[in-house]
Amino acid sequence: MKILHLDSTHPYLSDELNKLGFDNFFDFKSSKKEIENKLFIYHGIIDWYYAGIILVAGGMGTYWGIKHGIHKGEEWVRYIVLLVVFVFGTKMLFF
Repeated sequence: MKILHLDSTHPYLSDELNKLGFDNFFDFKSSKKEIENKLFIYHGIIDWYYAGIILVAGGMGTYWGIKHGIHKGEEWVRYIVLLVVFVFGTKMLFF
């Protein structure tokens, strides 16, 4: 897989990526338009199917959260945030 670095990174990062089989390319001086044209070389990095699902789910979650957050107040939102943090924290520790 090709990786395009647009900002300076620690040399350790590029060394480790090379060890894992990634091709690192560095471009710190090109304009935005030039970089947009170069991105076609790096095709296959985004799985558009999952990106679409994440986009739709994020939009629905945002809409639902704002709609119910306004009606139920900030205390309700605090409990939802705590629940989500607890669930994902547990997932990260044990799975």
